[in-house]
Amino acid sequence: MRGNFVVVRGYDHGSRFTDRIEYKPTLYVPAKQMTDWQSYDGQFLEPIRFGAIRDARDFVNNYSDVDGFSIFGSTLYDYVCVHENFTQEYDTEFVKVVNIDIEVASDDGFPDPVAATKPVTAITASIGGAYYTFGCGEYNNTNENVTYIQCENERHLLQNFIAHWRHWDADIITGWNVQFFDIPYLYNRITRVLSEKDAKKLSPVGMSNERDVQIMNRTQREVELIGMSTLDYLELYKKFTYSQQESYRLDHIASVELGERKLDYSEVETLHQLYKLDYQKFIDYNIKDVELVNRLEDKMKLIDMALAIAYDAKVNYNDVFTQVRMWDVLIHNWLYDRKKIIPPKVAKSKNAQYAGAYVKDPQVGMHEWVMSFDLNSLYPHLIMQYNISPDTFVEERYEDVTIEELLDGKMYREDGLCMAANGRFFSTHKQGFLPEMMEKMYNDRVIAKKKMLESQALLEEVNRRLK
Repeated sequence: MRGNFVVVRGYDHGSRFTDRIEYKPTLYVPAKQMTDWQSYDGQFLEPIRFGAIRDARDFVNNYSDVDGFSIFGSTLYDYVCVHENFTQEYDTEFVKVVNIDIEVASDDGFPDPVAATKPVTAITASIGGAYYTFGCGEYNNTNENVTYIQCENERHLLQNFIAHWRHWDADIITGWNVQFFDIPYLYNRITRVLSEKDAKKLSPVGMSNERDVQIMNRTQREVELIGMSTLDYLELYKKFTYSQQESYRLDHIASVELGERKLDYSEVETLHQLYKLDYQKFIDYNIKDVELVNRLEDKMKLIDMALAIAYDAKVNYNDVFTQVRMWDVLIHNWLYDRKKIIPPKVAKSKNAQYAGAYVKDPQVGMHEWVMSFDLNSLYPHLIMQYNISPDTFVEERYEDVTIEELLDGKMYREDGLCMAANGRFFSTHKQGFLPEMMEKMYNDRVIAKKKMLESQALLEEVNRRLK
């Protein structure tokens, strides 16, 4: 969102377009008679159409604290705009991904991406299978997939890179740890050497946001290039492989997943020495890092998976890292399509710890005939089994029961109600919207998995015949 507009970038029949939609939001208030719109618990609602996003914001600010007056509807106006105007259909053929890796002078140790005081010594970027490397030295290029652009100095290098970057017009930036190093360093270095105006050219719409992010009690600066999504391959790997690694350095992950390593330069002590003493190998090292990330994607398809998730939820690509935002949008869209509107957002702070999964005390000792069970999609099935949903929750009903009592057979049964393991009750008179969503998602997953297994079997059969 920018002011009263939603800025959209996309493709129309394969052609790039950028548009500014003057979006006019709709919010909802309780109605005195029957209407086409309801809250999820059955209250009839009356729509109020606003002339601009600013008007809707003013309305919420003026009336949200009025006792007895509720405002319904999502205030994530850009996501509502997308849902109202666009389908979930997409073609990855048109989505441009640029994979980058930069090298920086490191004669005084690892440089700070915020200060960006050291010169950029090399940049390699790949897009659409082609590699482009920018450097300031003599390089004997023997790789037909690589275009080497020799520059006069760092200033010339950055100017050349920006020109190519604008021409590529990519949708997604990836690479290993680009979110907290390569992108902020490039942005701040371009600002320092050229100008902030030049740095903003990295954004296809000339806009950027900078913010501090807390990770492992450490503050890191992130630069968001508006109009593009950063899908850091390091973060994709951490989030979607569900594996714990002893190290998340590219060298280690490439070894684990590909059986490959980064280019070895153990003949010198530091990468800066390699830059000074063997420029040819230094550039090869830079190119190799980009190649490794591309090979990881060829094998693991994590970017493809992120796209599938993003289009299913109708969110921006980088929202796949934030479960709350995705579920906010998913739930809104599901209910909206059924003429139901989400309730007003209420800010709450959690003042108590909630019990997590139950872990039964083990019977210590040697055991024979041990059996292991794995429940398929446990949490979605629990939601479906107990009909857990905001619209089925019976707030006034509660039993103070322990897991041990439940295991001993103590149950509470009432017509039209079921009790979950924490003693809370849910109505069974209708299927809640959350179990309904889970059921559809799970059934879609079963269909997709069946198609995957059929494709794998077909591929194995083709490979067997070719042998």
